[in-house]
Amino acid sequence: MVDSPKAFGTRSMARQRTIITHLIAYLVATGTVIRYLMAYHGDSFQWIVYGLLAAFILLMLIEPWFSHRSPNTTHLYLVIQTGIIVALALIPPNYDYFSLLFLTLIIQAIEVFAPQIKFLWISAYTIIMAILMLYTQGLSAGLPFIVIFTVLYLFFGSYAAVMRSADNARHQSQELLTELQDAHQKLLIY
Repeated sequence: MVDSPKAFGTRSMARQRTIITHLIAYLVATGTVIRYLMAYHGDSFQWIVYGLLAAFILLMLIEPWFSHRSPNTTHLYLVIQTGIIVALALIPPNYDYFSLLFLTLIIQAIEVFAPQIKFLWISAYTIIMAILMLYTQGLSAGLPFIVIFTVLYLFFGSYAAVMRSADNARHQSQELLTELQDAHQKLLIY
């Protein structure tokens, strides 16, 4: 059976949304890299940070390959990227903005996993970020960051989940419409 133009349009909208969410993830990562490059020159760990950021960006670029392989390779990808973010956050002088990179992983996890797994990843990133903020920034400086980043993580997570749910509902509606049109054509033939 040939897909109707509307079915193609539904898939096209879902693909555009995926491209937009990945673009947002790339922009967040790029902004984090630019922030480091513009503000901090001459750190004793500068080259380590450059290497970790380059590895993070490279892995982000090949993430679609991981996502299409299997959920297990996507989990492995997310664990490796999480390790890179934790390492970046722990390098003195412990820059707080590296926790923004968790947003990129949240966006990618939402694109791949079922709701329960998405929630686990968002929860894990929130807990890891909170521990990192308390450890590196202390309670008085870390607590506001914990609140801000938690809100960001939950907002991006819920927004992407709602958009994915809308795409799924639109796809199901399109399938039902196609089935009804086929049944109608069969009735006209009889």
